[in-house]
Amino acid sequence: MLFLRIIAIQNSRNLLKTQSYYILLGLLSLISYSISAQNLTPKKQDGKWGYVDQNKEWVLKPALETAHKFKEGFALIQKKGKYGFINEYGKTVIKPTFFKAADFNEGFAPVCQYIEGQEKWGYINTSGELIINYHFKKVRHFKNGIAIVSSFKMQPLEKIMIDVSGKPISPPYLKATPNKDGHLFLMNKRADKVPVYCYIKNDGTKLTDWYLNQFELGFPNQKVWLPSMFDDPLTPADAFNGNKAKKLVAILSSNNKIISEWYEEIGEMRFGFVKAKKDHKHGFLNALYQPTATFRYKEIEILDSLNYVAMTFDETFLLLNYIGKPISKEFHGFETFDTDNYKGLSLMLFKEKSSTKEALFSKEGEQTSAWYDVIKPKSNIFYRAIENKQYIDISKDTTFGDWYNYFVDSNGCLISEWRLSSEYRWVSENNRKYKDSIYNFFHAPKTSYVITPSFFNDVFFSEFEFDNSKRTISFNGGDYHDGMAVVAKVLPSKTRHAKGVDFSGRQLKFGFIDWYGELVIPYKFDYVSGFSNGKAIFRQGDLFGAINYKGAIIIKPQFELMGNFGSGLAPVFKDSTWGYCSDRGAISIAFQYDEAFPFYYGFAAVKIGKKWGLIDTQGKLALPMKYRKPPKAISRSKALVLKDGVGYIEIDL
Repeated sequence: MLFLRIIAIQNSRNLLKTQSYYILLGLLSLISYSISAQNLTPKKQDGKWGYVDQNKEWVLKPALETAHKFKEGFALIQKKGKYGFINEYGKTVIKPTFFKAADFNEGFAPVCQYIEGQEKWGYINTSGELIINYHFKKVRHFKNGIAIVSSFKMQPLEKIMIDVSGKPISPPYLKATPNKDGHLFLMNKRADKVPVYCYIKNDGTKLTDWYLNQFELGFPNQKVWLPSMFDDPLTPADAFNGNKAKKLVAILSSNNKIISEWYEEIGEMRFGFVKAKKDHKHGFLNALYQPTATFRYKEIEILDSLNYVAMTFDETFLLLNYIGKPISKEFHGFETFDTDNYKGLSLMLFKEKSSTKEALFSKEGEQTSAWYDVIKPKSNIFYRAIENKQYIDISKDTTFGDWYNYFVDSNGCLISEWRLSSEYRWVSENNRKYKDSIYNFFHAPKTSYVITPSFFNDVFFSEFEFDNSKRTISFNGGDYHDGMAVVAKVLPSKTRHAKGVDFSGRQLKFGFIDWYGELVIPYKFDYVSGFSNGKAIFRQGDLFGAINYKGAIIIKPQFELMGNFGSGLAPVFKDSTWGYCSDRGAISIAFQYDEAFPFYYGFAAVKIGKKWGLIDTQGKLALPMKYRKPPKAISRSKALVLKDGVGYIEIDL
């Protein structure tokens, strides 16, 4: 019993010891919790750093060169020029052995050592173990398991994404921009500074290849470019290599896959078909970007909203419809008429290869006139034909030269008499009857008419010179513009007095006749130009304005000088500078130029100082002010400029 009592007493003492032990552990844990809960804050004193608790009491006395705030339970410190970490108890848990370091984030801290004369960065974990070796020139903190780093082999400012094992998970890039879906649009540069672009997910997974142009992710049927191979200009290389001057284009689908072959050019889709170029030959693709026929043309140009003009490698031309099917026979050359000046006329001019003759053809390829040496449009309906032929007059003399006639495009029939060059010849010397294409044309086509000298004095005085000795009347003008021709009437001489001297001179008043000689705008203008774009410039006193087809004043005389309209604007001069006004007289482009030309194809040449440039209808420069001679637009996309003061070259606008 005594033995048992002794054992019981001993067990009781052991129990008390055990309880005391756990009580002590509890107290220690409370003390530890109390210390960790102190919210230690770095504080500097006498040039050294330490940490104080929430009561401003020193927990770690100032002995450090640098002290950071706690992050994820660790604080970065510097001691004796090296960096390490302490825990929330103020105990050094990772010794200061690093040349440089940064705070922990997601359990990893960037650390740096000076190795082989260079600062090299890696990453440690919370145990101080080096988990990603010293490979990097620059690093950032991990975020969502990804860190952005730069290696020593990369070009300046280039970077890459790595995972927690240090494995690269993205291509190198210079700039990353998030899109609306949270993916990243990357930009990098080749060794020759040419930018390239691709998309990745925010975890670094590549979504597209690199291309030479910016593009939208997931956008249907967009063009992307790659350089061609150096040794094979018709095969694409990867974006970072190859010949940048020889770019190839393909179509990228909405799922970011290339769905076409690679071409030298791909145009814009029109009615489900698009023109393209491959192996230096042009052809067509369908809506799926598959070839519709053999590529066989040297060039293909858009003619109008539906059709194209194609040039073969034999340098013949033919019309194609919107699917690329030929709709005409082949010709040696072609020319499209100016739709600005001829009201959307859709006829083409071709030159036959064997005879260099010209004829009109409709946009369907149907021939609408006979063949002539030259055809010149004179209005939206009438055309002047020029022939080099001989003429045997009444005295049996043979005369060679250019002859003129007129025809209508709807049937191609001649509607006037042929006349030689710019002369009117007497048919009969006795009664002085004249045959002339223009006169017969606007009075009664294909009939003769007696022309008297009084007719010329009254109607065409300013257009003709009558010469009895040569038995000819020289034609100096009278051409029709927009179906109207300027005519003048002589008024009685007017005498005026100035400084004691009497001045007298012939007075002229100008008006307009139509194709049939009817005076449609009476003689009432001191000066008037031919019609252009439905408007004519007139002068009243010393100022200029504009009239319409009916002779009504649409712009009151207000400008010192005024040029013809084009693209809805006219050059006007006032107070020593030129600008442009609208067809209502409002100033559309401010007075600022020393010289200004009318608009052609939507562009006008202007001069400031000694240099010329080209502007559009908004007054913006299409070509800079650097040319010695005025540039001239020859289409809506091309212009002629003087090259080195020697000759004119064609450039793109």
